[in-house]
Amino acid sequence: MTVIAFLTLPFLAAPQSASGNGQLKHAAPIVLCPGEQRILSFPGLQRYALGADFVRATRPPNRLPGSPEASLLVKARTPGQTDILVWKQDGSIEKRNISVQRCRETISTPLETALSSLEEVEIYVSGGFAILRGVFQTKPESARIQSLLSGFPGKVRDDSRPSQELLDQELAAVNHWIAETGKSALLQTALTGKRVFVRGNVEDSVLRQTLEEELKSRFTLATPELASLPDSAPTVYFRVFLLELKKARFGAIGLSWPDAVPGAFRVTTAGIPRFEDLLQIDLTLEALEGEGSVKVLSRPELALRTPGEAELFAGGELPIQSRGRYTSNISWKPYGLTLKLKATHSTDTQVRLEVFTEVSHLDTAVASDSVPGIRSNRMKTQVDARFGKPLLLSGLLQEKNRENARGIPILRSIPVLGSLFGSTDYLQDKSELVAILLPLRAPPAAPESLPNRPLLTNAPKTEIPAASFAKKPTLKRRVAGPFPYRMGALRIRSKINTRKAAGGRTAK
Repeated sequence: MTVIAFLTLPFLAAPQSASGNGQLKHAAPIVLCPGEQRILSFPGLQRYALGADFVRATRPPNRLPGSPEASLLVKARTPGQTDILVWKQDGSIEKRNISVQRCRETISTPLETALSSLEEVEIYVSGGFAILRGVFQTKPESARIQSLLSGFPGKVRDDSRPSQELLDQELAAVNHWIAETGKSALLQTALTGKRVFVRGNVEDSVLRQTLEEELKSRFTLATPELASLPDSAPTVYFRVFLLELKKARFGAIGLSWPDAVPGAFRVTTAGIPRFEDLLQIDLTLEALEGEGSVKVLSRPELALRTPGEAELFAGGELPIQSRGRYTSNISWKPYGLTLKLKATHSTDTQVRLEVFTEVSHLDTAVASDSVPGIRSNRMKTQVDARFGKPLLLSGLLQEKNRENARGIPILRSIPVLGSLFGSTDYLQDKSELVAILLPLRAPPAAPESLPNRPLLTNAPKTEIPAASFAKKPTLKRRVAGPFPYRMGALRIRSKINTRKAAGGRTAK
């Protein structure tokens, strides 16, 4: 027996413009047996046309049981293939292919038969796989789609979506059902995407299962997300942005030879962000990184129950060896960034937090027995943070000093007179670590999902050319004290956080 495949090119092609102002819409195909009758619903039906006479269509009488408004009664006579065009009140034209085949048990696959029951969504079929697209307006169509997805897992992809009116009706119906059952204190609803989510905590697992089954049977667009925890403490989510704001102060001491390129040095204030703009956390931070004024160190996400605690640590551990007469022990001292959150109370709009932040880094200036010291900055506070509003924590400073000696080799190493043939540059970098907390009631979106919009829209752009360089070398006062006899070498002293100490380990 040969199955006449109705999965032809018209189903694979995108809708095309038809004659007139209407849009041609390919709807679900229809598979009938000779002599079979079926009532088809066409909302907004005005007129119709059949392509062949082996299929008859007529408008059923209103008194026919089960016949919806704007429907057609279709009857197949003999095997064949044709189509039906339906003109609607909104100006669109719906096209449905009709395949009449001899009635046998294997006349069509179960998927073909199930697809023929859909009335509102568009279907694209290829190689035994179906894609549903378009917008459906009624609950029966939603129920048919859900039955199709559960009956043919992996063979149907649902790209269709309910209309906003249908979603609002479903949300109102779910809220009314929750109020009738007296579960308003346990269950909350949220409209996300094309589904109505029902969330809450039900301690009794049997009651939770009963509620889930009833929700699924009553509402085709509702997705239950119920838990059976010992209490109903809410979970609070945080997006954390760890930023490094850099400040530099540069001074040259000694002999500075001029550059050959005039006007090579420029200072610009274009696009330098303000912290008021930085607080617009819903915008991206790429603009700040592009300007070089801010570096995004990390974007972790935390979740904790209220009341509850969460801790974030990013840094390393320094090995410290202690020796006794007969023993030798090694202890590990952590350094880096520590962020601790303690949520004590929460409402629908805000959460009360105890925040502790600490930034520590190695300091070789206070080293003892070749073990560097640790310099720390701590801050502890209690705040009431509002959901969706960012909270900025600043004042955690770091400092780095570098010394760059340059000049003519050998000559710049001569005592006293060496300053005539070289210079020593001191670079002092100051950076401020800034933590931005964004409390959320719902789980945050996927990482890197922030909208790609510029943070600064109308920032003034100004370029200030530096004064022209002198044509003759200028002798500047040199710092008193001994200087190393090194020829053209770079000598650097650092007081900034070290990523990994010798023999140490780094914490993730």
